[in-house]
Amino acid sequence: MTSSSGVVFDIQKFSLDDGPGIRTTVFLKGCALNCPWCHNPEGLELAPQLLLREQRCVAGCSCCTRVCPERPAGREEVVARYDSDACAGCDACVDACPSGALEKVGEYRSVEEVVAEVLRDADFFESSAGGVTFSGGEPLYQPKFLRALVRAFRSRGVHVAIETSLVGPAALVSELCADVDLFIVDVKACDEDVLRRGRGRDKGEGEKEGERGGGGERLWRMLRENLRVIAGSESALWVRVPLVAGYTDGEESI
Repeated sequence: MTSSSGVVFDIQKFSLDDGPGIRTTVFLKGCALNCPWCHNPEGLELAPQLLLREQRCVAGCSCCTRVCPERPAGREEVVARYDSDACAGCDACVDACPSGALEKVGEYRSVEEVVAEVLRDADFFESSAGGVTFSGGEPLYQPKFLRALVRAFRSRGVHVAIETSLVGPAALVSELCADVDLFIVDVKACDEDVLRRGRGRDKGEGEKEGERGGGGERLWRMLRENLRVIAGSESALWVRVPLVAGYTDGEESI
């Protein structure tokens, strides 16, 4: 990822739960964690992917395989036995699928493209005291792209919020505080063991930027440090803790 482009997997209009007012939420792909209760698992991997909805597949129609340049010789059906490792990313199968069983998740977007699309909702932001929210995945996993987006909207007077687990370096969080109006922090758990069970994605750009998940103790230390950074800044802070059966619903956790 660069400061001028990154991977976006959704831009959701008229969001009412991602900060004050009416908002447009931009979902960035990639996350350093792998929480079993993840609300957007299609956002975990950094790279664009094909999403297979098997329940929609018309078995044996072979529309996808007929247009696939990577189809193994003699193989006439692909979707029910879909092999993502062989995918060349041409998206021909997505366009050819008559039932919508295949969907492209994530695409490279420039800062200018994202800004242009979000600003179509500028009238709603102004009338409701809303703005733009960056979510994911984990927005901090694409630090260069996120910084550029935040600055672009800030310079245009748009209220900026970030939904984050704060798995990222304190230096990055501190830098963002200068331009982010609101941090909505998803505190996965206040227990190192639960945090440890949510780790496991030590790869991608996040690793290059020092955003590796690590063990429960490391995650808890990183979370506390970043919360202190935000609390000491002028950015507003909302804290949310998910109540998840088998993980965070114990009496001690509550």
